[in-house]
Amino acid sequence: MLLTTRLYFVLLLSGNVLLLFLEVGAWTIPVPFRIQQSLKRLNRTVTFASDRNANQIESFSTPSIHGITLKIAVDAKGAAADLGAKIQERFTCDASLDMVHRLRASCQAVLVGKGTVQADNPSLLVRRNVTVTQQPLRVVLDPSLSLFSSSSSSTPPYQLFHDGYKTVVFHTIDAATTKIKTLLSEAVQFRRVPRTEGGSISLTAVLHILSDEFKVHHLMVEGGPFTAQQFLQQKLVDRCIRVQAPIQFTDQPLDAGMTDDLLQGTAGLVYLGSACLGVDSVSYWSRPRLPWPGIHLEDWP
Repeated sequence: MLLTTRLYFVLLLSGNVLLLFLEVGAWTIPVPFRIQQSLKRLNRTVTFASDRNANQIESFSTPSIHGITLKIAVDAKGAAADLGAKIQERFTCDASLDMVHRLRASCQAVLVGKGTVQADNPSLLVRRNVTVTQQPLRVVLDPSLSLFSSSSSSTPPYQLFHDGYKTVVFHTIDAATTKIKTLLSEAVQFRRVPRTEGGSISLTAVLHILSDEFKVHHLMVEGGPFTAQQFLQQKLVDRCIRVQAPIQFTDQPLDAGMTDDLLQGTAGLVYLGSACLGVDSVSYWSRPRLPWPGIHLEDWP
């Protein structure tokens, strides 16, 4: 005679122990069950790389994504742009663009350097039918405020300074920004940070302000090559997504420098694997022992 067996109910005893009740015929049998560590790893979190010891073990406190994720797009030869082109146009496929907007949606802030603003005039907003409750903070690194150098009597022609969405500009000079602010959206803020001994903007200071003042726990670095290299050389990147399109710039290609040696040898990242997004090839990199947010690489973002 076969007895019908079914799960009756589940009782959580502690952080990783469940008590399962199985109904077997007329009997109810309690069965303790320990959640495997591999399942808990999906909820691992990290802080900004600059704020932790490289050997520190991250906590399991929340399922949200933390850290710094770098996205860079290159052509078949590793160039990030064609400096000879009169207009810089997107060169990755639609599937890769959709991925970028999903990545933006997973972050509290999206960071670019002044060169990306000048070349692309981006909005850095989440679009492409991706739903968010709040647009990410746009972060611009402009050490000498060169984007506003002609703004004493004219409005800077970049859309992210006028569309009403929150933007913060980090600079390093002792300059009065009060008059500049009158020409911009009220949503634009300025923060002065120190320079490093080498003369570049202090990324560590930028990250502390983003974390402490703006409550950013997941930052997306979207470009361009110079900004990406700064983050990688200072070992500040937790994850890297490198998109390679099957085209080749032929006029004045700008080498992005996103070599395996930079990602592994300098930045200390580990190659996880590759996948196809439309016609593009995407390689995924992560800090050692930091699990990818998705079960499979292509699951996230």
